[in-house]
Amino acid sequence: MNPSISLSAPPPPERPAPAFVAGQDGRRYRPAERIGRGGEGSVYLVQEHPELALKLYHQPAPRIEAKLSALIGMQLPCRAEGFLAAVPQQIVYDADGRACGFLMPRIGACRPLYQVQRMLYGEAAASRTSFLRSSGWRTAAAIAANLCSAVDCFHRRGLVLGDLNNCNISVQADNTVVFFDLDSADVTDPQTGARFPCTVGFPDFLAPELQGGLDAVSMSRSTDCFSLAVLVFMLLFKNYHPFHFRTLRRDLPSDDIPSPDRAIAEGICPFVRQVPGYALPQDAPALELVPAGIQQLFRRAFGYTAETLPDSIPLRPSAGEWARALRELAGSDLRVCPRDREHVYPPHLSACPWCACTPPSDPAAQVGLQPAASVCPHCGQPMLGMFCTHCGRFLPRPSETVPAHP
Repeated sequence: MNPSISLSAPPPPERPAPAFVAGQDGRRYRPAERIGRGGEGSVYLVQEHPELALKLYHQPAPRIEAKLSALIGMQLPCRAEGFLAAVPQQIVYDADGRACGFLMPRIGACRPLYQVQRMLYGEAAASRTSFLRSSGWRTAAAIAANLCSAVDCFHRRGLVLGDLNNCNISVQADNTVVFFDLDSADVTDPQTGARFPCTVGFPDFLAPELQGGLDAVSMSRSTDCFSLAVLVFMLLFKNYHPFHFRTLRRDLPSDDIPSPDRAIAEGICPFVRQVPGYALPQDAPALELVPAGIQQLFRRAFGYTAETLPDSIPLRPSAGEWARALRELAGSDLRVCPRDREHVYPPHLSACPWCACTPPSDPAAQVGLQPAASVCPHCGQPMLGMFCTHCGRFLPRPSETVPAHP
């Protein structure tokens, strides 16, 4: 991973919540039960305000008050068709008058997107239906459509999300997509033009032009749309990352297998174009799984090389284009496999593509971005290809070491 691409830091030592904080409306708000904790802060319920949640920073950043003011000034929607967002409503201050967090709408039960991906493709039907009201590929398409509609809405309001991955997006039982941590987005003040950049990113979802470091190129709607295309692909293609592949060279040293960030930077994506020396994972669906129009959107997103990248950036599909195409797909008359009723697929296919996706007979041939592994080195749970749907992590590079899981 490029050293200038930073991931979320671990939470600092625990500190008790203050007895109260003061809102911009002059009222006192008292933290109740803590319902979440991350690298930047903790989230609490609010006494006597069941409709609200309160985020308090562990160590407020120097410009956080100005950034929150700009974010509030963008008047982002908290609710729209297919998505919810924990948008900051007002800044809160500690006893010394310093900005220390914000109030936001309280959002009901939901699961991280990477867990929902596991439900869709990695668990038995009984496990899926214990949370999701519906399951199967139509549900995956509906979630993808809602995700794209949400990003389109944010873009039209001027917000760049920046760090867009399957760990910071959640899903409710009815396929509603939920956005938290909007205070980490790349924000431009609509009044002053002051920019508050997003300073973190997960390399496996970042656009190729950002793989050299977040200080080299500004995040934009275009870089968001690359990350969005990766998420859509994973939802539709059995959790496979679009830059997951197997090598055709058995003598290739593991250190020479491209890491995820290098594969993205160089455009090594056999799903959308022929790449000498590389092929699809043996049990992955081909691009023809989706209708021709969506195939073309994926080619526009991922069909570049290191040399053609500059010309390909303006061709990336917008969030609105993805949303329209996926709404049509989710609403189409999908076919049901006569051998397995959980297998559904678009009507342009004459045979079930999921039955054709059989596991490889030779596991050693399933190289992907890293050598094959059946157990995640991060959490010890079973892997799905190169991606762990339990903890949302990818396999490390061959040169990296991972602490033993508990």
